[in-house]
Amino acid sequence: MSYLLKGIPAGKVAEELAKRGISPETRVDVVASEDFREVAARMRDYARQQGMTNELFEELMKDES
Repeated sequence: MSYLLKGIPAGKVAEELAKRGISPETRVDVVASEDFREVAARMRDYARQQGMTNELFEELMKDES
């Protein structure tokens, strides 16, 4: 399961993750002040390298909020 936390102050990240039941030992990726389009492009490239189709990637990246 994955979460996207937007606009969280750096000092509150661990607290927000704990609220969602994520163990302090769980590895996470943190993006600070980076354009999300750049992050998505890197994610898409990595997914493609791993054999994921564009259709599946787009389905996984849908914003369901």
